[in-house]
Formats: sequence, C-alpha cells, structure tokens
Amino acid sequence: MYYPLKNELQEYMRINGDTEELGSWNKGIGPLKMKIAKKEVAWLTGEKVRPFEFSCMFKQGVCPSKIIYKYSIRNDFEETTVWEREPSRVLDILNPNLYAGQLGAQGSSMWRNVD
Repeated sequence: MYYPLKNELQEYMRINGDTEELGSWNKGIGPLKMKIAKKEVAWLTGEKVRPFEFSCMFKQGVCPSKIIYKYSIRNDFEETTVWEREPSRVLDILNPNLYAGQLGAQGSSMWRNVD
C-alpha cells in the first residue's frame, strides 16, 4: 500500500489484524512495522512510488478464509499513532484448489487476490 507520510524520518506504517501473522489485534506482537519497497512501481495514477510492504505466509489448510486488518501510522518521536478509520479492511481468500489454472496459469498454486 502507498501513503505519503508527512515526516518519513519519524513516521512509519504499520499493519494489524485478526491473525497471529498480523499481530492478533494487539493481543500478540502487533501492530507490525511495514517496510518500504526496494523498487519503485507505477501506481494507478501513473506516479512512480515506493509503497509500503508486509509479507507473511500461511500454511495451506491453516490459512483462514477471511482476514480482517487495518493500517496505522506510528511516530515514535512524538509517541503518537493514527489509525485508519473504520471499517476494517477484509481480505477473502479462496481455497487454492478452486482457482488453480483459472487465470491462465495451468496447475499454478498462485492466485492474485485482486477482488
């Protein structure tokens, strides 16, 4: 995700969600700090940006079918946090066996979860 911060030297983006991999809504290790991408990408507007990224892996069969999460901006210097407004974001994940090969990648276990 891309969001231009006001003070990149003091602020950073975080993600927090309902799974252990995303911090368990502050009951676990979250919120978790996101990293700035190493490579620039062309955004939908055509602008070249370096978005924030966060990677995590789920084991097949253990991954929930729905992940609820949200972003926040943290400033450790001022000790402030600005949370994304409600509602939280929802990511629906299909069973890989239902989509293998549907997107032209016959037998692929990869699916671009874009909807």
